[in-house]
Amino acid sequence: MNKRLLVLALVMLTPVILTLSACENPNKLVSQTTADGRFALTLRMERDWVRPGESLPVWVAIESLDGPLPEELVLTVDLIANNGEVDPAVLLAVFPGPGDAPDAKRARFGAWVVFKAATFTAATRDARDPVPIAKQEQGEIHALFLDALTLLRFSIVPTEASHEAL
Repeated sequence: MNKRLLVLALVMLTPVILTLSACENPNKLVSQTTADGRFALTLRMERDWVRPGESLPVWVAIESLDGPLPEELVLTVDLIANNGEVDPAVLLAVFPGPGDAPDAKRARFGAWVVFKAATFTAATRDARDPVPIAKQEQGEIHALFLDALTLLRFSIVPTEASHEAL
């Protein structure tokens, strides 16, 4: 009977273990809605890795989930990077009024930003003798729109080896 319980526990824990191990790999797309459910904030990248000193383009999109807005609305998206810089760090999201919207179903905004990966480790970046990134690090872009906060994670890969081999 103890073996039966052990097998049952393993069967029940297998999906949890697989889910947790999948969380180690960055997602190429992250999305979050505002607390009131009116807008969705999405960040998307074509690949989930970058080399030190190189750039990674990221698409930032905001969509009105309520359809066309009753009047023009201008809001900001703040972007903060870890282990690199993001440019621009602030986006002005302009949502046209109902008469100006090219898409009659939903009001949308989208823009590209560029993440430039750091070349030195965070612990030594300000030191007199900074240490170059020699092992895989994690880069991040935090995006804040109204009360929606989303986090896009990716790898900073220092070697010429392919990312798939890591």
